[in-house]
Amino acid sequence: MRSQEVIAMAGELRQNVRSKASLAILDDVSALGARVSELMEFLRTKENALVLDASELSPDLLKLLPDEEMTPIAGGGVLTFGLLRRAGLDKDPAGIVEASREYVFDPAAKRVLPRVKEVKMFKEQVRGPTVLIDDVVASGMTAAACAELLWRRGIGVDGVGALLMSGTVRSDDRYRKKEGSTLPFTDLACAPYIVEGLAGRKPPIYSLRYLLMANYEDRFRFAGKQIKSGDAGTFMELMNRIERPKLLRLLRKDPDSFIRRLC
Repeated sequence: MRSQEVIAMAGELRQNVRSKASLAILDDVSALGARVSELMEFLRTKENALVLDASELSPDLLKLLPDEEMTPIAGGGVLTFGLLRRAGLDKDPAGIVEASREYVFDPAAKRVLPRVKEVKMFKEQVRGPTVLIDDVVASGMTAAACAELLWRRGIGVDGVGALLMSGTVRSDDRYRKKEGSTLPFTDLACAPYIVEGLAGRKPPIYSLRYLLMANYEDRFRFAGKQIKSGDAGTFMELMNRIERPKLLRLLRKDPDSFIRRLC
């Protein structure tokens, strides 16, 4: 279900398209040369998943972003920044901030939940107000942790840009504002595609890069939870056929080289 394509510039959220989905997959590895057409067709037809191409979304994100310094978040944010450069962005990263997450059991929620374990600067060049760049903003937890690190260093965060953002926000969410689906720690959020869940639920959003780099156990856990057709075996088989692009090896080890080679 896709809403009318208009850019909503008023308020604190800049967006192009808003739609609903039970599962959203961001294909951010085709741009690196990975062959994923069979898997994408399976997810579209068997799982009724919303499949979005990061290369197609990056020019739209570039149009929404303010003309300011940009600080990508290591991993998905660096990949997104490289795609923005490919789409015509004419600037280098002001810095790179890295956040590592872990999953722990929350007694209050009675389930395993993610939390940010450590945040650090991968590159220290950031001097003034900046815009954080990531691939996906779901709970907003990672972006909030990175923004807090920058604040402690006297650097303001004027905005957050992502290719894809969850549009379903509960009133008790710590890192998102229910009104406008925006983020409480900045005046501006930019995302060309907003995904809302069905029946008020938060939509599961995954990047294909994450699934491709995940170990067998994490992939199997994803299949058991998200593959509703009962054909988890086909999903696992199709995932195993995909060859990891060699460029992915540089994504975290040498992000500057990754960005240059992607462009």
